[in-house]
Amino acid sequence: MNEAARPIVSLYRQILRAHYKCLPSPMRVLGDGYAREEFRRHLDSTSMTNDRWIEFASEWSRYLANVAPKEEGAGPKFTGELSKETIDAMSEEQRMMLRKLKEEAQSFGEAVKADEETK
Repeated sequence: MNEAARPIVSLYRQILRAHYKCLPSPMRVLGDGYAREEFRRHLDSTSMTNDRWIEFASEWSRYLANVAPKEEGAGPKFTGELSKETIDAMSEEQRMMLRKLKEEAQSFGEAVKADEETK
């Protein structure tokens, strides 16, 4: 493993552990898959600059703090809202991935709701 990638891989492992400890199974599956794709895409990218790595790690660290807060007994903190600044800072590819994630989450939510109604 490239020595420079160690902190990023460590962050990825922390996220997977937080998903395992803090998220219900359906959210964990969705979160693990999304994180795996994002980290793989960025680790394989040849266009990542140092500034982009810092931003990438910063955003995922903030996500980790929301999934697994340090306060004793606190659960995940999710609002589902992204600021306009965050969306504006995204590339078109990232916005497309966000739309895809939103569609998948809504589809999954509708399937779960339909399943609960048939019980």
